[in-house]
Amino acid sequence: MKWLTCLVAWFFSTRHTTAEDQEQQQALSSRHQHLIHQEWAAYRLTRF
Repeated sequence: MKWLTCLVAWFFSTRHTTAEDQEQQQALSSRHQHLIHQEWAAYRLTRF
């Protein structure tokens, strides 16, 4: 499983070279996590 993490890290490091790109990627990632969190909260409310 560790090799998969390394592969993903390498893939992103080759794609996002500049600091600006990394910042953008991080912002996107945190926004995405926030959306998932909201979806999960809504799902739980409707399920239970």
